[in-house]
Amino acid sequence: MFSIYSSSAGSGKTYTLTKEYLKLALKPGEQSSYYRHILAVTFTNAAANEMKSRILEQLQAIIRQDPGSMLDVLTAELSSFAIGSDAHTIEKDRVSKRAKEVFRSILHGYSDFSVTTIDSFTQRVVMAFTDELGLPYSFEVEMDTEAVLELAVDNLIEKAGGDQMEEITEVLKQYYRETAAEGESWNNLPDALRKFGNHLTSDQHYDAVQGVQELTPTAIRSMRDRMLNYAKEVEHEVIEAGKSAWQAITQSGLSEADFTFGKSGVGGYIQAIANGEWRKDAGKRVSEAIGSDAWYGKKTPGPVQSLIDGMADHLRECLVRIQTIREERLSQVVLFECLTPHLQKLALLKQIRVEFDDLLRKDGRVHISEFNKRILSIVATEPVPFLYERLGTKYHHILIDEFQDTSKLQFANLLPLLENALAAGHFNLAVGDGKQAIYRFRGGDMDQIVALHRKDLPALQKAHNPESFTAERIGMLEKHLNDEVLDTNWRSAEPIVYFNNQFFEFAARRFESAHGKIADVFDTAKQFHQQPSPKARKVGHVQIDFVRKPDGATDLSDDVTDLTGVMLLKTIEHLEQAMADGYQYRDIAILCRKKDQAKALANELNARGIPLVSADSLSLQYADSVRLVVTLMQVLMRPDQVLLRYEMLYLYSRVVRGLLPDESLTVELREVAESTDTEAIYGYLQSFGHALDPHALRQLNAYELGEKLMYQFGLFDRADDAPFLYRFLDEVLTFSHKQSGHLADFLLYWANAQKKVSVGESANMNAVSIQTIHKSKGLEYPVVVF
Repeated sequence: MFSIYSSSAGSGKTYTLTKEYLKLALKPGEQSSYYRHILAVTFTNAAANEMKSRILEQLQAIIRQDPGSMLDVLTAELSSFAIGSDAHTIEKDRVSKRAKEVFRSILHGYSDFSVTTIDSFTQRVVMAFTDELGLPYSFEVEMDTEAVLELAVDNLIEKAGGDQMEEITEVLKQYYRETAAEGESWNNLPDALRKFGNHLTSDQHYDAVQGVQELTPTAIRSMRDRMLNYAKEVEHEVIEAGKSAWQAITQSGLSEADFTFGKSGVGGYIQAIANGEWRKDAGKRVSEAIGSDAWYGKKTPGPVQSLIDGMADHLRECLVRIQTIREERLSQVVLFECLTPHLQKLALLKQIRVEFDDLLRKDGRVHISEFNKRILSIVATEPVPFLYERLGTKYHHILIDEFQDTSKLQFANLLPLLENALAAGHFNLAVGDGKQAIYRFRGGDMDQIVALHRKDLPALQKAHNPESFTAERIGMLEKHLNDEVLDTNWRSAEPIVYFNNQFFEFAARRFESAHGKIADVFDTAKQFHQQPSPKARKVGHVQIDFVRKPDGATDLSDDVTDLTGVMLLKTIEHLEQAMADGYQYRDIAILCRKKDQAKALANELNARGIPLVSADSLSLQYADSVRLVVTLMQVLMRPDQVLLRYEMLYLYSRVVRGLLPDESLTVELREVAESTDTEAIYGYLQSFGHALDPHALRQLNAYELGEKLMYQFGLFDRADDAPFLYRFLDEVLTFSHKQSGHLADFLLYWANAQKKVSVGESANMNAVSIQTIHKSKGLEYPVVVF
């Protein structure tokens, strides 16, 4: 059986997976090590760790026979004895005893406890088959796409003009010529290529990228030229038809004013087309002139009427010709215009891939996106793939969490496992929620869980190439599928559940005609509706505030319609109300759509002295203690840089001395920073008891230097800074092991990496949490402001 659970937020997905895992692990008649035959995969490390914790905590609770454990439910489902019966009570002791054996077995064989992310499992498969998959015997996994792409694009541009790069050089020349001719900046090509190059590592665009790789830059340039010529031909034909009609009008001594409605009528339309406005909408008045001979009004002089009647057939012929051309060919022109700006970048994509792969190969690295593609190259062509036969553990049960975030490649690679497990009659499970599919930009394909839950396998086969082994395996699922719905919300109060049902029902029916996918997820059968749990609170509060545009605003694009300030005030108002109602700061989460909105909100809360936790507050690039260490490292490398010296002294005053430089201290720091003696800065530090020998420090590797500076300035004694300092040292150590221990190399790496490195949020911190929607997925707060 392959059960497909369609769920919603708070409906107990993790609970269901944990219960089903324990039912399999505690199955009577099996050895205590049977857990080795269960594979549970999810999307994120946090979710995998949570599931592991849930399973182990429940096993302990079952061993203790805690009232809040799953013991009663599991015993009833494993034995079919009614809860409360004598047989059930006796069986509970057996289940509890078996849980103890399984718990001990998991602890002794923890490496076989296969609750992991899908990426981690894929990496495990790849590590066992490096030779068959064409990978180095020993390699590092590369996850930083942007850094590698940046170097790849730089290498490509640097090689332009070489003997082996004639096609690439010609593409670059054409780009620069056309960009300059259009009056735009020609220097934005590297950034454009880096953004476009992300398609190389995307599961979502895998098939398209593979197809493009077969085209040469010359072939793509030829396609682009044909598209541009086609658009010019259509434009020329429409304008020529307009000129022919306008010439007939002017040669008769007439103008657009002689036709009905003047410039806004058929005469004005013909003039506009003749003047080059070939896409001008014809409108109702032109249609009436063609179909009803409504060329002029009743007050038009007789001689003018005669002249217009004499040319009416020719005008009609020209207008019909314009209309026909546009109806038949304009949509194709629009398509070509959407494609042509990207074709030059597409022509370079193959070479970017070459440079990308070369960079990784030199350092013995493999990008994580390659794993699924390499595996698919085998499982899609082999009737019985050998990849999974040498893993050492044969999985009988596959439990998939967050299935809506699984890509087509990932699902295709799991299918052989599912096929084997189902053929042997074993239970398998997938749970997900199409309404929470917010990772499509990473390749997540919501359509898969929708199709499986509806048993619409032909649609799924079509998406995976109907002629492939993957499509054949999908067809095999039909007799095993069992659709289930988790429709109880165990998280929210009754009023919130009912509000969500009504709100999304209204929104779905309102927009489903314009957006077909809405009906797939928010179905008319109302399966997406949730029921409140029996223990749900009867009181809850939902409030929607509509913010009005300020007086004088006429268009949403006007500067005066910037509603950020208004929304900030509203948010503060709700936050203060929540505090007045007895909530603490840690109970409140404020959600934002974009990072810049989160930053604006964080600045406002900081200004009001409200404690907060946000991506910025947890980022190492904003931690003053880390900035002090990094800046001093930079000063050691570049002692002649006055600005670096001044920044270091400023941070030293703030972080170590606890002083916010006033006017006199600023003058003092400037004098030291601007001194012609580059060693003066160290004399200044020594005057406060911090003796540093720059020559000795430069002999240390990056990790030793970071640790030395933190100890020298007593930064480890600062409790609030400790998490940031240790996280920074972890990053330095990882870089030193993987790439280089040289300080210059690390500083170059850190310039980009600092934006991405942060510390984890402490659950004990009494502060308002500011989250983007993506980061908040799966979290729970008593008060949420969006």
